[in-house]
Amino acid sequence: MSKHAGGIDGKSTEVSVIRIWGDGADTVKVSDSYIQTRAACYLHRRTTLTYKGACEENIDLDIWTMSHPLAGRDYKVYTNKGGVDMFAKEVTVGEAKLCIQETEIRKKGRRD
Repeated sequence: MSKHAGGIDGKSTEVSVIRIWGDGADTVKVSDSYIQTRAACYLHRRTTLTYKGACEENIDLDIWTMSHPLAGRDYKVYTNKGGVDMFAKEVTVGEAKLCIQETEIRKKGRRD
């Protein structure tokens, strides 16, 4: 956890928390930044999932729909019903295939 002084709209407090868990090549990394200003509170969450195997084996197409393959890039973009985009790419390490999935959300709430 780290704190950052300064602000985006005057005096604010920002705290970042990074959590990592998993087993072997199946891991989850969540990076949260909480920002509190005079008027509002913000959450910025970045999540990276790494799974053993090909992406086609690790992406649930009942939840995610491919929105577009980024032409000439090694990422594909998927979207869920909530409008969240996921960037996925497959990498090979030695003989093993890994699927890396990344999402990012931002939320804003009123400060009481």
